[in-house]
Amino acid sequence: MWDVRFCKPSDGPKYAAGLLTLMMILSVMTTLAMPPMSSPEDFQLQENPSEISMAGARTATGWSQFGDSSNPANIGDLAVLDSNGDIYAAGMMSASSALSFGTQTASSSATVQPWFAKSDDSGNWQWANAVPVSGGQFAEANIGGIALSSSGDMYVTGVFYDNITFGSINLRSTGYYDCFIAKSNSAGQWQWAQALHGNADYDGTTVMTLDVVWGTAIDVDSSGNVIIGGFFIGNTDVGVAVDSGGTSGNDAEIFVAKYSGSGNLQWTKDARGAGFQEVASVTIDVNNDAWISTSFDGNMAFGSYSVSGTAGNSEGAFAKISSSGAWASANPINGAGDVIITAIAETGGGDLLMSGYLTSDASFGTTLIASAGGDTFGWISSYNIASDSWNWANGLGGSSYDIISDIAVSSDGNSGVVVMSSASSFSVASDAFSPLGFNDSIVAVFDANTGNWLRGFFAGSTANDWPAGMGVSTAGQVVVGGLFADTIDFASTGGSTHTSSSDFAPYIWAMNGVLAADSDGDGISDEEDNCPSDANPTQDDHDMDGEGDECDYDDDNDTVLDNSGDDCPLGVIDWVSDSDAMDKNSSTDWDLDGCKDIVEDDDIDNDNVTNDIDDCIRSEWDHSVLIRPTWVSNMSNDIDGDGCRDADEDDDDDGDGVLDGFDSCPTIAGTSTMGNHLGCPDDDGDGWSNMIDDCPFVNGTSSNGTLNGCQDTDGDGWADSEDALMYEPTQWIDSDGDGFGDNQDGFRADACPNDEGYSIYDRWGCPDWDSDGYSAPDDFWTLGDGADAFDDLPTQWADTDDDGYGDNYENQSWSNTRPTSWPGEYVYLAQFQDSCPTIEGTSTKDDYYGCRDIDGDGYADDIDVFPFNAEEWDDTDGDGIGDNGDACYLQNGNSTFDRIGCLDSDGDGYSDPDGITWKASDGADAFRTDATQWSDRDKDTFGDNPNGTEPDACPDEHGTSTKVGWLGCPPDVVAAAEAAEQEGNEAGGLFGSGDGSDGGSMLYIVIAVVAVVIITALLLLLFSRRGDDEEDKAWADDGGYAADAYSQAYGQQAAGYAQPAMGQQPERMPAQTQASVLMPTQPVQQAAPTLDMVGQMRSDGNEWMEYPEGGGMWYMRDAVSRQWVRKI
Repeated sequence: MWDVRFCKPSDGPKYAAGLLTLMMILSVMTTLAMPPMSSPEDFQLQENPSEISMAGARTATGWSQFGDSSNPANIGDLAVLDSNGDIYAAGMMSASSALSFGTQTASSSATVQPWFAKSDDSGNWQWANAVPVSGGQFAEANIGGIALSSSGDMYVTGVFYDNITFGSINLRSTGYYDCFIAKSNSAGQWQWAQALHGNADYDGTTVMTLDVVWGTAIDVDSSGNVIIGGFFIGNTDVGVAVDSGGTSGNDAEIFVAKYSGSGNLQWTKDARGAGFQEVASVTIDVNNDAWISTSFDGNMAFGSYSVSGTAGNSEGAFAKISSSGAWASANPINGAGDVIITAIAETGGGDLLMSGYLTSDASFGTTLIASAGGDTFGWISSYNIASDSWNWANGLGGSSYDIISDIAVSSDGNSGVVVMSSASSFSVASDAFSPLGFNDSIVAVFDANTGNWLRGFFAGSTANDWPAGMGVSTAGQVVVGGLFADTIDFASTGGSTHTSSSDFAPYIWAMNGVLAADSDGDGISDEEDNCPSDANPTQDDHDMDGEGDECDYDDDNDTVLDNSGDDCPLGVIDWVSDSDAMDKNSSTDWDLDGCKDIVEDDDIDNDNVTNDIDDCIRSEWDHSVLIRPTWVSNMSNDIDGDGCRDADEDDDDDGDGVLDGFDSCPTIAGTSTMGNHLGCPDDDGDGWSNMIDDCPFVNGTSSNGTLNGCQDTDGDGWADSEDALMYEPTQWIDSDGDGFGDNQDGFRADACPNDEGYSIYDRWGCPDWDSDGYSAPDDFWTLGDGADAFDDLPTQWADTDDDGYGDNYENQSWSNTRPTSWPGEYVYLAQFQDSCPTIEGTSTKDDYYGCRDIDGDGYADDIDVFPFNAEEWDDTDGDGIGDNGDACYLQNGNSTFDRIGCLDSDGDGYSDPDGITWKASDGADAFRTDATQWSDRDKDTFGDNPNGTEPDACPDEHGTSTKVGWLGCPPDVVAAAEAAEQEGNEAGGLFGSGDGSDGGSMLYIVIAVVAVVIITALLLLLFSRRGDDEEDKAWADDGGYAADAYSQAYGQQAAGYAQPAMGQQPERMPAQTQASVLMPTQPVQQAAPTLDMVGQMRSDGNEWMEYPEGGGMWYMRDAVSRQWVRKI
């Protein structure tokens, strides 16, 4: 609905001049110079029933009423009650005037005030009254809109200043302008009234703050609840606007409020954007959700929903708000210029009809409405709520001013109608229109389903006409209320006229028969209905001849009438049914059933066998006797159901592909092809007739052995039940049942067909006692042929060097270092692994099996430090003396006399004493730092070697003498010798004077004693040395130690330990744990690991270490001494 505020056409419902300017215009109404009024009847609505008839338009009947007075009045809105067509109108009237509606009169006081009136559908007025406005000189009110409940209660909203009184209910404004909401019953008696206030500061002459709440649109839901919309400025009950406290009035926001049917406020909501917005219309849908329309500049927010457009343009927006007051959606209508929505109506079927005007092009989904070039151009559209999409849009107008102000829809939702003001020349469908003056009133009818214009009706005057509102009753009466000036004509082809004596006056224009006629009730107007007398709601016209299918006797135009034998009444078009007995292949409809052959007829000869399986697609029939063919295929005349008569058309009656002359079962369809039975039933489909199929219910291909047609999985011709190897096509018999077939030309032929066996490597299916895959040797299959060299050892099967040790190895680390040319492979937990698989050998010690062992001591030459000495194989301390003969095998030593291989600090051949197990008394060197002395028999610290340092003059007598020549002699001996010497000197020399005196005799005795001692010592020394020499000679003769223990006894290891003698590659690998990698012995590095170093425990229970790492030298820790002893 559109409320008229006396703006010029270019303004429409916008407030371009600002709110203050608008208020001034409204105030002018009360002060216009008017002729004096003589009585309340000065303003009388005049009745003028008329019949409107125009070229190209339907004939419509109706009536019109006019108001005329010396003071102006208007109609602000109009509503029609659906149930009985009662008309409710509302407007404003000038001060101190009367407005009559038939016998009903409304009178105003000294201010501009609203009036309300009610008429029946024939123009008989029921009542009229004015709502008093009082207070200061600027007291006034304005109508925003009216709405009706189903029971005829009227709800109104608008704006007032000062006091307004609805019956006994008085409202007083607190804002500059406040909003009123009021309800009356169908008799015009006011039930309640409420106000939404602002908080303006106004002293009666000066506006301090501009706080406004203005109601502009209203609707009521099915429960009697009221939804109003409008705009507000400043600080108000419905919110605070942006310019609160200001007086510009150029920025307004919209609000929506809900009241119960008893007048209680339920909620208010606002929506905001740049510029001036107001609610232009409100409509409530079948779900009691409200839809409002407004305009916005640039952008606008509806709760969490927003719309956007081009800043500087006034573009349309419509939004939904739920019955609980929650914004539910918002959509813009954007254009190149202004796009204004003036009204919304709900069809009842889930669509919204909208109307408005635009100043340039605008888009409605994919539809573009282009202006005709005038200042404004009208438009209508349909929007589907469920899909949130546009159904259609259409435009109306010419090259001047064209504004659609309201829209309504018929009760069935099929016809729509708009009322507009236009100053242009244009046509509505076939009805042409040219303005009589400035803006004239036009009613245009359209199809609500398509948006197509159907017809137009016009009323005009020599001045401006403004339609304000419109309603449609259930009976289809269209009523328009508006205002006019000068003379108005309601029949553009020459109907009655009326002249206003004031600046403007109201009119009410009622029309019957305006909406589209629908004789058949299919929702399509007769003008657009291709079957106006037969319901054809989808407007189907199969042959597109302009006559709808519901009223066309031959919908496909094939000359076979729909109800006279046409089996395809909506079939292919543009052809003629024809059946030529002389040339059946040129016939278009062989069975004359109205279905075009091949294209749409799936049974051309009508034999009840469809074309796709009919082998005789055009069976002959007697055209001279029959109207249509009558032969129908059945089991008695068409055994195989192929559409060919057995009697004269079919040479394969059972249809099994075997001609009757060759078919063993000509009347029973069958697919057998094997043996001498063709064309007989074969239930399992294997080609063998059930009669000779040994497995008639199992599809099979067997033909060998004793069974035909049984399952043969491997396809070798033998039935699975007879096939010993059912998955191997080259084998079928397995005499010994070991899984290897007897066929020597087949896959994995059994080399021992009569002996069960499971060998798979050297030969198939022979005994394999240790289950390692290699067969046991026999008289015909030897080791040379590949038989198992260890038929009772599953981890070994080959012995390349034939030394009794297998080629496979257990040490996985060998996989990375073992020569690739060596035989054998890694086998978990392999036993008796040959460390030298290519060279025969007898070694067995230290896990080295099968390597060369020259001296036969069990140690492989590669790890035998003494490869030619069966008594020695290791030299732990590296002193060149084997551990077995080394008295100190954990300590490098060079002693050779008292014991072999112990520490000899002074290098005289005698070992140093250790103070515990080997002392000087046991033969150790009594003088470990003196290479010339080693023995001290009398333990007097003087050495026994007379040629050594400080030799003992009395080696067998403990003495302490330090006299030269008497070292180590007892004191008494020295004293006696000295005494004898003294006596000799006294007697005249060593031998005296020879006079035989006692002195001389004593000297000789002493000398003799000394000589005997010396001689005895010398003899012992010589004997000892001779014994050593003889022993050395004996060792040399045996190939052992030579006289030089370092250069001869171990000369072959002078540069290190033994090296492997294998040419270009090693001939053995050490057998060790998987945690260590051992290679043939490398040259000795003199440094040994220290006590604090930690090795790895091996399976032999000893701790081992390779030192240095990667050097190939392995040490074992001695369990007693904890010293590291080199083993490899």
